[in-house]
This record gives sequence, C-alpha cells and structure tokens, in this order.
Amino acid sequence: MSKTIDMTGEKIGDWVVLERDALNQINKGQNAFWLCVCKCGKLSSLNGTLLRQRRTKKCKTCNQRDNNQIDLAGKKFNRLLALERDNETKTANSWKCICDCGKMTSTTSRHLRKGTVRSCGCLVKEFCKENKSGKNSHWWNPNLTDEERKNRERTCFPGYNEWRLSVILRDKYTCRLSRQQQDLNVHHLYAWNSFPLLRYEITNGVVLNKEIHNLFHSLYGKGHNTKEQFIEFSVRYFYGEFNNILPIKLKSRNWDHYII
Repeated sequence: MSKTIDMTGEKIGDWVVLERDALNQINKGQNAFWLCVCKCGKLSSLNGTLLRQRRTKKCKTCNQRDNNQIDLAGKKFNRLLALERDNETKTANSWKCICDCGKMTSTTSRHLRKGTVRSCGCLVKEFCKENKSGKNSHWWNPNLTDEERKNRERTCFPGYNEWRLSVILRDKYTCRLSRQQQDLNVHHLYAWNSFPLLRYEITNGVVLNKEIHNLFHSLYGKGHNTKEQFIEFSVRYFYGEFNNILPIKLKSRNWDHYII
C-alpha cells in the first residue's frame, strides 16, 4: 500500500489544506481525504487525488460566483453568439445566444466556454445529412425515381392517406389475423415498390397488428412482397407456428374470420 502524501499547509487554487480528515477516510474507503478551507471561509472535505491533480480549485459557491461575473455578451463560441443573460430559465448562469442559422437558443456559460455546445443543434443535423443520408445511408434504394426519392415518405404521396383510411374502415379497425384493434398498420399485399399500379387499390391492403406486420417483413423481407406470401404467412399463423414468438393476445385462434 503506497504511503499517503502529507498535504497539510498546501495552497491549491483557493483551497488551503488544514489537516487529514480521518472520519471521511473511514466512511469513503481507500482515498485520503483532507479538511480544506476556501478563501471565502467555507470548510470542505476533499479527495486528496483531486487536490493533487488540481481538479478542484475552489468551493462550489465561489465557482458559481466567478462564473456569474464573466461577461460573455458579444462573444462568439463556434456558431453561437452570446447576447445576454437568460434570467427566464431555472438553470444557473445561462446565456441567450443566436446561432449562425438564425435560431435562438439558451445554454450555460460553462458549456459555451468549454465548447461542449457549439450550435443550436443545426451542426448535428448537417453532419447527419452529409454522412448518413443520400447514398451514404443504409436505407438508400437505387431503384427509386427522382420523384419518389423527393417524396420518399409515403404519406407525402397524394392519395396514400385516403387509401390507408379506406382499408382501415373496410376492416373495421381490426387486425385481419389477430382481431386486435390496437397498434394497427396497413399492409400492401403486393409491395409498394414493385407494384406501383396497385398502390392505391383498396383490395391490395389489409389491416395488421404492428407486431404481426413486423414479423411478416422480418420473414419475407420488404419491397418485393406478394399476396401469395401473405397467404402462406397466414396459414403458418393459424397453425400456431408463431405462438412462441407473439404475445398471448396475438396468438392464433381459429379460421372463422380469415378472408383474403
């Protein structure tokens, strides 16, 4: 076991080490603790390792007071320009800032000075757009047309929401297989990508519970599905093949309601 370094009388930042704190030594284990006094007169028991590494230089009260005295108005921190103190937030020592993109935000003096906050959030969005979208994305589909890529969200396509609602109304807000009426998705029997002429045919859609829908695509993939695959999946479902996978409420029961 290494010998404890005597720090009595040392001045570290605003701290002056008075004596070894034997009580804290017992309560907090191996590390030596020292009773210190800050220049403001506050006493505190501090870890000797933190003191030697200069990781603590003053008490919390003095540190907060000194931070409050730092005027950041007009200073630029990466993309953020500090405007004025933000007295409307509960977080101490916050500053109202304007980002290069024009958006207002609020963050603490500490985050600004240390560089842990560099923008209103637009920097992260730009990084993701450059490195995780387009051809760099693992969801990239080279078979889509420019028009489809521009409106890659199906809900952007005219007629999609109307088609989805029509299928749900026809199936009476009920999963075609489990008869559950919660967490519903509308499934294309003939895939959206491979059969564009059937996208908005009411007969090409069936209502499924979300978990059953996800299970189908985990088994048969996405993008090239057919009605025949769904019939095969339904037979497997009703024979109980997935009962050990699905929750009790989604397990198969009978064929009475099964109609394609």
